[in-house]
Amino acid sequence: MDCRGEKGQALLFVVLMTSLILVLATGALEIIGIYRRNVQYQKQQIQAYYIAEAGIERAIARIREDPSWLDKFALGREERISELEVPYAGGEINQVTLRKTAEGMGWKIELTSVGKFISAQKTLRATLYYVNAQTLMGGLSLLPDSPLDLDITGNFSLENVGQNWGRLLLNGNLKLSGSAHVEADVYASGSVEGRDKIEGQVYAHFRGLSKFPEIDLKFYEAEARRAGQYYPHDLTLNGTRIYSGIYYVKGNLTLSGTYSGQATLVVEGDVSIPRDLLPGSSYDAVTIICLGNVDMENSTVKAVIITGGSLSAKGNGELEGALVARGLNFGGAGRGQGGGGSVTIRYNPQLIQSNLLTGVLPQLTIISWKENYPIF
Repeated sequence: MDCRGEKGQALLFVVLMTSLILVLATGALEIIGIYRRNVQYQKQQIQAYYIAEAGIERAIARIREDPSWLDKFALGREERISELEVPYAGGEINQVTLRKTAEGMGWKIELTSVGKFISAQKTLRATLYYVNAQTLMGGLSLLPDSPLDLDITGNFSLENVGQNWGRLLLNGNLKLSGSAHVEADVYASGSVEGRDKIEGQVYAHFRGLSKFPEIDLKFYEAEARRAGQYYPHDLTLNGTRIYSGIYYVKGNLTLSGTYSGQATLVVEGDVSIPRDLLPGSSYDAVTIICLGNVDMENSTVKAVIITGGSLSAKGNGELEGALVARGLNFGGAGRGQGGGGSVTIRYNPQLIQSNLLTGVLPQLTIISWKENYPIF
């Protein structure tokens, strides 16, 4: 009896141990299965995230490639971008939306992208700040890399043509005195003195000021070469001329006379305008893009000027159109200063043609980029 009892107990122990091993093995297999499913799902989530990210990046690339593309979106309304909702990397960019609102000098752009991969879904949101080239052409924009003190004491006027209300943008501190007069809203990154000289609104210590625009010189040079309008040396253009397309001057440019047509003159050196530069009709327009300085002396100029240096106006100077520069020099008073002579800048949007600003790149800043909670 004792022997049989011992054998029975041993057999019972073996059965119990076998059952325990089977339970543990089954549990282990279940845990392994869950782990493997979790790993697979995590992979799907990562892939869905990358797909959603691709939707955001494609929208940003679209904005950079063709700034006018944004014009079709109404202000303040979220709209789907169906052209970007496509199969991608084994999943799909399921939904991309864009909402633009006016803010500061430009637009706040809110992008949402939903990426799907098998059973996983991720939603990303990006907020951008966008300023196009035309935004800077609001009259007078002084955008040096470092803030300057602009002290205008002489006979200076910033005026408007017709009912068009302009802007004065300044990276720095502004002080107006004497006969200075500004018919425009003023946005300055620093202080503003002489507010009695300003008719418009004043925004001192403004934080949303744009930077000096980046110029795509390679684009302009290639287009000028293609048109046979590339000049590897100094150039003088005067008299009555017909302009068309893009001109690229490797050296300095001397410019005056009466022009017709529409053109962009890109100059790596300095530009000198010793006499008047006037369009033949209201349709005609010239944009001057200069890496150096622009010098005017007792001349009237109707054009849009973008200069990486300073505009120097000696004697009685008058510019109608718009000016974007890093500095001003009136009457030889020094960079960023205003002194003797009589200088008038008249904002005229009719001379600002978007087709002449193709190589002036828009400014696109990413403010935020975050993931929403995934939706299953």
